[in-house]
Amino acid sequence: MRGKSVSPDFHTFPFVLKACGLLQDSVLLAKNLHSELIKFGFLADVFVCNALACTYCRAGDVDGAKKVFERSLFRDVVSYNVMIDGFVKAGEIDKARELFDEMPERDAVSWGTLLAGYAKSSPCVEAIELFDCMVDLVVKFDNVALVSVLSACAQLGELAKGKKVHDLIERNEIKLDSYLGTALVDLYAKGGCIEMAMEVFKLCREKNVSLWNAMLMGLAMHGHGMLLLQYFSRMVEHGVRPDGVTILAFLVGCSHSGLIDEARRIFADMESVYVFHGS
Repeated sequence: MRGKSVSPDFHTFPFVLKACGLLQDSVLLAKNLHSELIKFGFLADVFVCNALACTYCRAGDVDGAKKVFERSLFRDVVSYNVMIDGFVKAGEIDKARELFDEMPERDAVSWGTLLAGYAKSSPCVEAIELFDCMVDLVVKFDNVALVSVLSACAQLGELAKGKKVHDLIERNEIKLDSYLGTALVDLYAKGGCIEMAMEVFKLCREKNVSLWNAMLMGLAMHGHGMLLLQYFSRMVEHGVRPDGVTILAFLVGCSHSGLIDEARRIFADMESVYVFHGS
């Protein structure tokens, strides 16, 4: 396009920047495109600025994204969300919260992104406090927020709080996808309610490998060796490919239940039947 002397417009660069963020060594490419944007005077456009900041964040250059954000003439909720996500992924949760508090308006992505950051930090009590704030303000929550707060409850052993979140899910008739199901199964398994974990697992129509792993690990922790064997067999029958976490759960469960022969058989099948790549 540039070789044909066709001038780009405001619609051109967001697509190019998105492609740039998917490539290796994208920091250098982002800086080159940044120079082009300055030359063409396109940094006055909020969509272009958001795309550029997002590209810097994906490349791991949060400082570069911050400079774009601070120098932009116009900002919308997406501008803030991009930076909050960048700070969260860089492990700078305090800066993410600072920016969150400055936002003139927030959406579900704003809350969910910060919640996810808190859920991955230690201690993660702030995730529960932030979710409580969402409920008090009647903010519409999405599955990202729900998964994050359930993860925090599981890590902190806050089973009672996790059950309240589950009640919210049921009252709002939120569909249990595999990610939300995984968080609930993990919560109940770690909280000692293996029967409830099994009930949630049964209700989930979509079952990915993470959900199966959460159920298997729960059964392993509670010493249900024979049930573990049954669930593992069902997993394989449903065409779900086991991974390293699956085998770990299986071996732990067999060890706790004294199922040494079964553990040896699966261990022997690891390379011949269950071929792992990087697990």
